[in-house]
Amino acid sequence: GELQPDLVESWTVSDDGTTYRLPIRQGVTWHDGEPFKVDDLALTLRMIADPAWHDRIKPALPDVASVEIDGDVVVLTFHRRVAGVLPLLARACVVPSHLVDAAGAAAGELDRHAIGTGPYRVVDRTPERTTFRAHEGYHGGTPHIETIEVRQFAHDADRARAMVDDVIDFAQVKPQDRATLDADDDVEVHQIQTRVWRALSFILDRPLVADAAVRRGLAAIIDRDAVVQDALDGFGRAQHWAVPPSSWAAPDHVPPMGPDVAAELLQNAGWQRRPDGRWFVDGRAVELRFCYLETEAFRIAASTSIARQFEAFGIGVVLEPITWQQYHEMDRVGLAGGDYDGIVVGWSGGPEPYDNLHSRYATTGAYNRYGFSDPELDELLERAEATTDRIEAAELYAAALELADRAAIMVPLVNPTYLFAARRGLVGFESFELDSFYELTQYVHHFDWAGA
Repeated sequence: GELQPDLVESWTVSDDGTTYRLPIRQGVTWHDGEPFKVDDLALTLRMIADPAWHDRIKPALPDVASVEIDGDVVVLTFHRRVAGVLPLLARACVVPSHLVDAAGAAAGELDRHAIGTGPYRVVDRTPERTTFRAHEGYHGGTPHIETIEVRQFAHDADRARAMVDDVIDFAQVKPQDRATLDADDDVEVHQIQTRVWRALSFILDRPLVADAAVRRGLAAIIDRDAVVQDALDGFGRAQHWAVPPSSWAAPDHVPPMGPDVAAELLQNAGWQRRPDGRWFVDGRAVELRFCYLETEAFRIAASTSIARQFEAFGIGVVLEPITWQQYHEMDRVGLAGGDYDGIVVGWSGGPEPYDNLHSRYATTGAYNRYGFSDPELDELLERAEATTDRIEAAELYAAALELADRAAIMVPLVNPTYLFAARRGLVGFESFELDSFYELTQYVHHFDWAGA
């Protein structure tokens, strides 16, 4: 879990915590053979510091005063002390200044012409597959595997079947497909802990869930342990706060939960419960509409589990499948303006809680597309991020998490344990905590074939 220098040789921080000196690593080359330069790092930092690009790229560096070049050193200066800078920089993808400027990078030029400095370079790409070849000039040493072909499978079950049919050698798989995989003696399933968390996200412009008291009441109904069993087959942990349970900022208690808490909150919000147990608002039986991603096993199972729990509590739920294309269109507008009251979504949670919480709960957060605003929560996040005292920061984050729980714009559900299926003989799995499946590319060059 300790940060290591990669495209920089090292880093130094001024006594007041506002200035970082970042000397670039010498001898690094881009995949097209061009040398990695100080201008590349400077362009990258200027982009992630510019609020104009925050809806196009991530992460976002707050309160940057300047990004200057001093020889082969980038000097990054903030208006104030900003904690958690290095974890944010560890997530940044450096931009090749010899190919694109800021506008071109934000417009997606690098998506169309993928290039980097990492262990593998793209040599061929189609909608069905992408082929990577070892980058001989990689500064971390030549990777063990010469070529990696990544296949695209929209459905989880198809990915598991492809493992059994020897079409692929390695894949993230879901607990629902373990029976298929366990039947193949040539396949092993590995467990890797994550910092990922799943949540039920409410669409705040929908009348039934516009009231925070109602959302908090609905949150109190959900038995997270049941969701872990129903949707993850036990491979995961219940999550009640908007940070993963392993986070140093996670409170050590559970917020008020259960049917009695839910009933009191809903009644105080004006909902009525009839003698038959059904809930009504303004004389009409409550019926919530949730959508779920039709290709993703967890979201299907979790949505079904939540709907079953709500029905048992007397609240009707209609579930409707949506495609990736529909989800993408909804996500562009923060899921607002549609016909659904909520959807199960997934987030990553890095080692520092600020970026995760700010992006979703702060008034100016990049992923706060609901128009949610709580000045007190904003202030707590800024104070927590500014302090270098971990105990003080934990107390401030705990207070912010309490406010986020009461606002309940999304309901944390579970922290999953990821399962990876691999052909027997593929070794090199380490006991690390994965930020998300997409982080896998940072580790795949460590893998090796036994005896090959």
